[in-house]
Amino acid sequence: MRAPFQVLVFPYKPKGEQILFLICLRSDLGFWQPISGGGEDAETSLEAAKRELYEETALVGGNWLQLDSMCTLPKTIFDDHMYWPKHLLVVPEYAYSVEVQGDPLLSSEHSEYRWCDAIEAQKLLKYDSNRIAKTTETSLHLCFSNSFLIGALVHSLFPSSPFGDRLSLF
Repeated sequence: MRAPFQVLVFPYKPKGEQILFLICLRSDLGFWQPISGGGEDAETSLEAAKRELYEETALVGGNWLQLDSMCTLPKTIFDDHMYWPKHLLVVPEYAYSVEVQGDPLLSSEHSEYRWCDAIEAQKLLKYDSNRIAKTTETSLHLCFSNSFLIGALVHSLFPSSPFGDRLSLF
């Protein structure tokens, strides 16, 4: 049975100095979205995210990161809502970022995919919750990238520093 939560998955891959994000065109509804779906039975949100990524794209990722962005959705938009507790009015939507390699092999849920930079992805995504989660992910990638560059710079300027090795690991 479908669990009362939703997941968004933002696959990404580095291309030179750029990070590209995978978004997909829904076959039935005709809009662009990240990988998404609901939990099943006793799955955790991370287990559901990994399953959805594989089911919809045949991709397996690494470096999974749960994003701080989270929203809630009315339970009545889901077919299985009548099986969920009566007091439950909304379900959480958890967002994840994951690094992948290669191109997706799309399931029938999607008719097309694009690897986009952050700006193009923001423009194509339909829902506010998707765009907000995408902004969170883009910010995290910039922080990690900048932290690595700063660490490498400090290490190159001060190679004998007791912190040099640690800083380059950011």
